[in-house]
Amino acid sequence: MAGIGFKLRRMMRKESIVLDLAAVLYSVLVTSGPWIISSAYLFWILSTFKNVPGFFLGVVTYSFIFSMMIVGAFSFLLTRHLADLLFLKKYEEIFGTYKASLFITFLISLSVSGIFFIVNNSYTAEEIILGMYTFLAVSIIWLDVVFLEVVENYLGVIVSFLVGFSGAVILSFILENRETGLLISFDIGVLIILFMLSLLLFKSFGTKGEASFEFIRSSKKYPENPFIGIFYYTAVWVDDLIAWGFYGKEIAPGFYFAKEYDMPMFLAYIFIIPTLALFVLLIETEFYSDYKKFYLNIMSNKRLQDIEIQHRRLRASLTYSLKVIWVTQLVVFVIGMLISPLLNVYIFKSDVATFVFRTGLFGSSMNAIFLTYLLIVLYFDYRNLALKATIITLIANATLSYVTMKTSPGMGFAISFAVGVVYFVIHFSIKNLLYLTFSKQSSGLEKTVVITKKFGGK
Repeated sequence: MAGIGFKLRRMMRKESIVLDLAAVLYSVLVTSGPWIISSAYLFWILSTFKNVPGFFLGVVTYSFIFSMMIVGAFSFLLTRHLADLLFLKKYEEIFGTYKASLFITFLISLSVSGIFFIVNNSYTAEEIILGMYTFLAVSIIWLDVVFLEVVENYLGVIVSFLVGFSGAVILSFILENRETGLLISFDIGVLIILFMLSLLLFKSFGTKGEASFEFIRSSKKYPENPFIGIFYYTAVWVDDLIAWGFYGKEIAPGFYFAKEYDMPMFLAYIFIIPTLALFVLLIETEFYSDYKKFYLNIMSNKRLQDIEIQHRRLRASLTYSLKVIWVTQLVVFVIGMLISPLLNVYIFKSDVATFVFRTGLFGSSMNAIFLTYLLIVLYFDYRNLALKATIITLIANATLSYVTMKTSPGMGFAISFAVGVVYFVIHFSIKNLLYLTFSKQSSGLEKTVVITKKFGGK
């Protein structure tokens, strides 16, 4: 995401309130645009149509959740490999990497959706085709977004989502009387998004180059990255899977939905948007500038005194950014807690759902802070620390959610990410960054053999 910092800095250097607000809005769109548009579409469907088919709701919900888990599983490795290609200026290899990752995503998504419909053998051929297509298409969309963010084509991604879901809205009125009409309209909208994203990809990377699975082989260099992705995204969703077992109702064969848990938890996540936007605004501007200067000083063999000065600036910049993010998320959390009674009266109409919203609000706030630390930790290549934090959070969420779900739903999610944040706060520091950076480098000495001999029988 480093390239976005240049655009934001240009806006904020003008010292204009309008441009500052534009920078904030741009950050929101970059971090949450597709998510906001997708969520707005689903809310519109649920509020406009009285009888939304359970099959539609199940397919769309499951497609979003499990496709994110599949693509997220190798996204940390993939984005690291793409960053290396950009740094080495090997632009011609990017499309080959895309073809390989597309093949893997397609194969996994096809297998998962195929197994699901084999196990739940209660659907017509039309429903199976529509369900499998939805899952495949949504998975590929997330993959396309990862690659388009490499070239910072955020506006193109957002326009694609707007056009696609606008088409789905129009078609839903035309096809609403059909049993699978809503899903067909959604799938056509998704097809429009896929088509537009593909055009943007071809324009950015061309269409030449054989499929390159080099990013898989790079796991030898970054062995922790795939597991960081798997453990993090599983940690985010595992409590939902457990909630389906306690509160879920089967809205269609094989599809479960826990309204009193899923809806308030979903609304709670909306309150992390300001933090995500601030992360981009702060980390990708001043912090990234100091971060880049620090490593350029090292690569340019600058004097130790100059490197240490830049190191102090980097620490000050990071400390300031983290403080602002902490305070902002705290303010947003308090606002969410204050309006929770109103949400209970007009939306939830359930004490259980309101309790879930409040615990979910705390948990999602902790998740926003956790994700901030996770990304910063990976900036400095502290992969082992990131791996341990995600493992601890996943185990804590799975265990605590199972134990507390019946009596205190959402509490396991809240506590587990708070534990993850505490772990980062205790163990993450860039105080010794200078030593760690140099100690990782090769000494440049040739490997040799040391021979020891005894003299005089000793």
